[in-house]
Amino acid sequence: MSLQDTLQTLEVFCELDENEIAEVAQIVMEKDVPVGQPLFVEAMKGETLFIVLEGTASVTRKLEDGREVQLYVAEGGDFLGSLSLFEPGERRVSAKTIEPSKILIIRRKDFLKLADKSPKTAFRFAFELVRASLEKLNDMAEVHVETIEALKKA
Repeated sequence: MSLQDTLQTLEVFCELDENEIAEVAQIVMEKDVPVGQPLFVEAMKGETLFIVLEGTASVTRKLEDGREVQLYVAEGGDFLGSLSLFEPGERRVSAKTIEPSKILIIRRKDFLKLADKSPKTAFRFAFELVRASLEKLNDMAEVHVETIEALKKA
C-alpha cells in the first residue's frame, strides 16, 4: 500500500481529496519505532506531529511527587502533538511506544512550507486535525464523567 493510500485510511485525512493527500504525503515521514522508544518527553520543545499507524504508544505525565501516570494509550490512527504544528512550545506530556510501532511524522517546518505552497491544502488538513482533536477530547471527557459518576455510586 502506498503512503497516499495509507493516509486516506486515517480519519484526520479522510476529508482531503486525492491531490491534497498527495501534497501532504510529500511532507510525511514514516518510521519504524522499537518498543520502549520515546517519541517525545515532557518539557522538551515540541515541533512534530506523530501519528500512530501501527502499534501503540503510552502517553504519560509526571506528577509533582515524581510519579508517572498513564493518561491514555494511542493506537492506530491516533495522533500526538498536534499543537506543535501551529505553535511550538514545551511538551506537556511524554509518549513512548509500548510495542513495536510504525509512526508517521510531520515536522512543523515542513507543514509551514506546505502552507506557503498550498494554503488550501494546509488549511483543510489543519481543520481536520483540530476537528479530530476536539472529538478525541470530547470522548475522553465522557469517559471521565462516566468514571466519576460510577465512583460516586460506589
